[in-house]
Amino acid sequence: MPKSYRPYGKSGTRQGHFVLFYDEMLNSPAYRSLSCPAKCILITLKQCFNGYNNGEIALSCRTCASVHKMSKNTAQRALKELEEKGFIETMRPGFFGTRMATTYRLTMDANRGTRELPTNEWRQWGKTSKKTPGQSQNKASAIPQNDTEPTDCVPK
Repeated sequence: MPKSYRPYGKSGTRQGHFVLFYDEMLNSPAYRSLSCPAKCILITLKQCFNGYNNGEIALSCRTCASVHKMSKNTAQRALKELEEKGFIETMRPGFFGTRMATTYRLTMDANRGTRELPTNEWRQWGKTSKKTPGQSQNKASAIPQNDTEPTDCVPK
């Protein structure tokens, strides 16, 4: 390697942050059954998480599609798959007309700002009985009532 090669930048320190995945989650049946686009988008969502913004991670299907070189429909299916298997939860749906991206919460991470603990819903995937078509979950109670703007994160 040439002497001028600096993998950590000019200051000698690392640039950016790391993304943490525990073995328990990586070896779970829910994670192993994910498609490749869903795994890519999960990594992108974890990249956007900074420890304090869980529940306010804004990411659109179009952004996922452009970052990962996939179609918008594939990105939408992957986000739906992540939600069905319990890795993410939609906190506030997005609207294209108002140019607002959907905000998500990672179920495997805690939010240090609000001191919410992780729910780890992916652990119950495949163990619980299926919902009947008439049942629906009330998402209105999960929408945050504060006036904070969600942070938009787009990996470079």
